[in-house]
Amino acid sequence: MLSQHIVCFEHEQLYPAGSPVKPVPGLREIPQALFDELFNHTLAQPQAWLLLDWHGKQAVLKTRQYVGVVQSHCGHVLEILPKTGKAGHAPDEMRLMLLKMLQALPDMPFKVLPQQALVQLAKMPLLELFIQQALTGILSVLQHGLKQHYRIQKDNLAVLRGRLLVQHQVRYNHSNQARFFSEHEDYQADCAENRILRLALNIILRISHTANHQHLAQACIQRMVHIPASSQPEQDFKAVQLDRNTQYYSSALQWARLIIGGFSPTVAHGPQPAFSLLFDMNKLFENMVACQLKKQLPPGWQLKKQQQTAALLQVNNQPQQKLQPDLLVLNEQQPIAVLDSKWKNKSGTTFSQLKPDEQELYQMFAYAAAYLPKGGSVCLVYPKTAQFNRAVEQAMFQHIRDAEVHLWLLPFCLQRFELVDAPFLLSKINHH
Repeated sequence: MLSQHIVCFEHEQLYPAGSPVKPVPGLREIPQALFDELFNHTLAQPQAWLLLDWHGKQAVLKTRQYVGVVQSHCGHVLEILPKTGKAGHAPDEMRLMLLKMLQALPDMPFKVLPQQALVQLAKMPLLELFIQQALTGILSVLQHGLKQHYRIQKDNLAVLRGRLLVQHQVRYNHSNQARFFSEHEDYQADCAENRILRLALNIILRISHTANHQHLAQACIQRMVHIPASSQPEQDFKAVQLDRNTQYYSSALQWARLIIGGFSPTVAHGPQPAFSLLFDMNKLFENMVACQLKKQLPPGWQLKKQQQTAALLQVNNQPQQKLQPDLLVLNEQQPIAVLDSKWKNKSGTTFSQLKPDEQELYQMFAYAAAYLPKGGSVCLVYPKTAQFNRAVEQAMFQHIRDAEVHLWLLPFCLQRFELVDAPFLLSKINHH
């Protein structure tokens, strides 16, 4: 069966080809074989990235807040892009935005590439893009030279190598004087780092659909043919030891972890699990805001993630229902702002219509009462859109004792990767 590459967006409904469904925004047709496979797997085991749903009388699948790629047993590849693409942007634009987000995070293996190189990469389907980056990392290791180390070998050889083991010689060779049971040091490349890369190459051969990547993977394997693929990758990852002489392995190993982790039975069941490499956009956006806001803060200010020092209840002197905002901004150890990132499109015909949900209001009030007893700003951060392109002050919270706490909706620009018009930052600038 010929493979097919299908592009969709977050929170879209997927229906099988041939169904009596009228194509409208938010609906996406996929091959019947892919639909059946995903439907059956979701029915058998709930998936974090996919829901069973209905469109009228038609059973459909609904993607959630995950982006990335899923390769099925039937050979089809489903590519899920950020939902802002539903506003009329081309897939290339959304891939480019996603690449920039991934590239800006310090714990991701994407190299910092110039804009033009990123634009060219974004024209490639995500699966092949990830494979290309992984192969680039592995090729760099091979060009630099594989890590090798001495390993003590004990063997019964036809020639004496190293030290003769007398007890073993008497036990095994007392009637065979032509053999020597010896112990010697062997300089070899069979180490955890290289076994991991070898396994990643085997997986790439199985999931890649382009001749160029297949050829590159085969060429890399030929240079590592003497190294076995890792049979226990988790143990090998724990055994990895990089020093200043082997730091060049870092990017390749990060990609290998993503590739190996994606080739697992999280999407499909059976002897040959499908491949998936998915990113939770809620977490990705939250980490992006934290990473970039840290660069915007004045010297001496602090940014704390996932703070858990306050709780909603106390039962028998034990805190219950801990309050955990995404970000807490401190100036001279004093909390001045609480931020919560929301991967939602905020839009309205007027700024007065840009309002948080009621649940978000209660959440922000609890954060204000717990973390800002001396006043400050509570901020809900959303992606910047054409309708939501500047900070909006919503109100001042009532019932916060002895201080004023203001609620703000703040846009985060996904082109410049910065928080727009943050009040706590503006007040610092105006003060100077």
